[in-house]
Amino acid sequence: MTRRKLPLESPHWWPITQAIEHRRQRTSADKLTALDFTQALKAGRLRALVRYADGHREWLPTSAWDDLYVGGWPPKLAVFSRKLGSQPPGQFFFVWLPDYENIFGDRHAISSSPAQTQEVPEKRGRKASHPWLEIGFELISRVRKKGGVAGNKSTNEWAEEIAQWCEDHYQKAPVYSDLREFVDDVFRAFHIKRK
Repeated sequence: MTRRKLPLESPHWWPITQAIEHRRQRTSADKLTALDFTQALKAGRLRALVRYADGHREWLPTSAWDDLYVGGWPPKLAVFSRKLGSQPPGQFFFVWLPDYENIFGDRHAISSSPAQTQEVPEKRGRKASHPWLEIGFELISRVRKKGGVAGNKSTNEWAEEIAQWCEDHYQKAPVYSDLREFVDDVFRAFHIKRK
């Protein structure tokens, strides 16, 4: 049975990091959450889209999940590539919210407006979620503007700059330790040389 093609632009595309965190808070089991996502994605029951740093979007065929999988370390479960041994650089993954609801039966726990789900952090769970995808886009944008000298700034300097941006745009910022770790992860994923 062939499923209809989904639109590339829709508020129903939910950042996979938010979907993973939503499921993780309900299962309280990181390995189980990662396994559930990987199996659903490989089987084609949970449809996915990738957005590249340049803004280009495309659907991910189920065959992509022969290399890709959900894994990592709490609380940063994410999409990884077996070939690369890391997160694919410059790629941001989304899942189709209606598929997620059908598979995991969490319709009552997700706002009826997918766009609102993406913008409003959930208050339940151990810690407030932050718009990590948007923070990542902003960090990469700033790194690109700096060009070859981006690696001259320390992790702390980048974390302070991004924290200020978060305060300006969201009236709150993640704690510095999380931001520093995030900056280091992004620099590693994009193979940006540090001094």
